[in-house]
Amino acid sequence: MEFCDKRPLLTRSLMWPAIIAGCCVEGDARQWLLTLLEGFKSQCCFDVETASRIIQESWRRVDAKDPRDDWKEVCEDFGLKVL
Repeated sequence: MEFCDKRPLLTRSLMWPAIIAGCCVEGDARQWLLTLLEGFKSQCCFDVETASRIIQESWRRVDAKDPRDDWKEVCEDFGLKVL
């Protein structure tokens, strides 16, 4: 996070990749990722709360073996427009 603190543009650029990669995280690494997202809050233009909701809903669906567990499907179900 110290690296990103000095480069706020980098943090903004990393938010979508963090969401996409974060949806694939399993086990104990999930809490680490949520902590990382908390660190993004002070630096990022994207709504970190929304990013966290997307990721956590994807995890919930993965754990429940829901076939619509992909981040794109979560965004669609949340009514979020993604390019």
